[in-house]
Amino acid sequence: MADPYSDLIAAMIASKGGSDFSSNTMDPVMQYLNGSYQQAPQFDINQLYERTAPTFMSAAALGETSPHAIAAARIKSGKAPWELWRDKNLQEQSGMSPEEWKSFINDLATEQQTVKKAMLDQSLQQDVFQKAGMRGANASYTDVNPDGTQTYAPDAYQFAPKQFDELLANLPAELTSDVARRKSVDAKYGAPVMETDRDKILNMLYQESLGKRNAKEIEKVKGKRTYSLDPLTGKQVLTFKSPDKRGMGDDLSYVNGKSIDYFNKSGIFDENNPDVASQMVKSLLGLKGSQWFGLKPLVDRISTSIGVNNPRDQRGFAMADALKLLKAQGSAPMEDKATSSANRATANAINAYMDRKQGSGVNTQRQAAELASQVLASLAQQGATPLKTDIMRNAMLKRSTKNG
Repeated sequence: MADPYSDLIAAMIASKGGSDFSSNTMDPVMQYLNGSYQQAPQFDINQLYERTAPTFMSAAALGETSPHAIAAARIKSGKAPWELWRDKNLQEQSGMSPEEWKSFINDLATEQQTVKKAMLDQSLQQDVFQKAGMRGANASYTDVNPDGTQTYAPDAYQFAPKQFDELLANLPAELTSDVARRKSVDAKYGAPVMETDRDKILNMLYQESLGKRNAKEIEKVKGKRTYSLDPLTGKQVLTFKSPDKRGMGDDLSYVNGKSIDYFNKSGIFDENNPDVASQMVKSLLGLKGSQWFGLKPLVDRISTSIGVNNPRDQRGFAMADALKLLKAQGSAPMEDKATSSANRATANAINAYMDRKQGSGVNTQRQAAELASQVLASLAQQGATPLKTDIMRNAMLKRSTKNG
């Protein structure tokens, strides 16, 4: 489509009284309208690395699985350089001495700061139009903000005022109604659900303790689950830390905000009367160094056969915990967290459904945003830009001043 602005602006500038609009200091206006305006070059992030970060580029050339490329990827992701100084594994794989490795990491960190500064400087740099109080030559009606909203949505109104006025006429009343509706829904579903029945409270305490104890028991057998992000693929990786030895140190669990002993003297496992075979295996598991050499396969088989390597049944422990905590609870009510959470989910679902219905303020605002997006997309297709709009406004103001 033909640009709806350029012909109009050119005619206004050339008309009587407007011939001096484009003075010597505003020559870029005519250049911009004619499509010949040249501005300072802008570089994307990859181009800036190529121009200002030779160490990064050298690391990338070694392959993405090389220790140098991995270190560069971690610096890019925000990892502190001193954390990489201490990464003995990467340092040894690199073939560098500790001093050379530290210098390499420092070079990466310095170049990273250079790239970030260059990006910031570019974002703050103003062209001749911005310095004159207008939008920049790079501004487009398709630009969006970081939150996904249209940057120039306010401009859309002037191009479709009747449609916007009809759509937004009842918005204040709709927003007031939305507030009242949410308040009513929250009053019905948002308050904590308090339980007073002793049997139900006992069951809640039992279930919470059982879940926590089962998780800890699995960690003691398999090791603690830890998650990390692969610096190359960005995917989450699951690993297990070495399992702790059973019975070592003070092991506490927490139920309803209160600490409880992990080992109880009651329940299905009795520490006071241990199974002899279990104690034998525990002793073998405590061996170190040369004492352990050659024995581990045998001990593993014995451990598995008698169940030492398997997670212990925690139901007895959990019930003992629950009874202990129920006694401490006394006659006070206790929040039913599961029901409270379910009610809050119901409230959120009701509000989300009502927000989508015609007549809600949220839905009206959504329709206004969609209309603005359509208007701005149409303008962009016709070659219009925020800067051309500003130039036209200035031209119209100039003519009205001359003719007034």
